[in-house]
Amino acid sequence: MGRDAALAGAKVRAMDHDEAQRAVITVGEGRGFVVEGVRQRLVITAAHRLPHFPPSAAYSHLEERTYQDLLAPLGESPKVWAECLFADPIGDIAGARFARQPSAT
Repeated sequence: MGRDAALAGAKVRAMDHDEAQRAVITVGEGRGFVVEGVRQRLVITAAHRLPHFPPSAAYSHLEERTYQDLLAPLGESPKVWAECLFADPIGDIAGARFARQPSAT
């Protein structure tokens, strides 16, 4: 299924006030918000909230673009990992997805 076909079947609905407030989360020392993507939830935030920018290369290792303890519910200390999908330093915007954290051994 192509991207346009997947989007064509997407249902759009309005968020209520409480749901919209829960979408705002802590990202590092700032804030971001969670959006529902076609296949997963994504986080949108200011790029300067990332601890460092991911490599500027067509290919990078997952470890190079994964940030430990970056996300949390609003007002809490970050403890959830995130994988950066893109970061634009000029537009100061970044997109990420929730990353799997390694199991405790």
